[in-house]
Amino acid sequence: MNSYNRENVLNLNYFINDEEGAKLIQNNSYLMQGLINVSLRLEW
Repeated sequence: MNSYNRENVLNLNYFINDEEGAKLIQNNSYLMQGLINVSLRLEW
């Protein structure tokens, strides 16, 4: 859970963009910002 609403990086990807003069570009993948927990309890 992300209770403090921070950006948590899941994955870092780097690639080179040759169109802009061999510039190194970083691409970050973040975790979900908020998760909803649902529970259901059935009793007989």
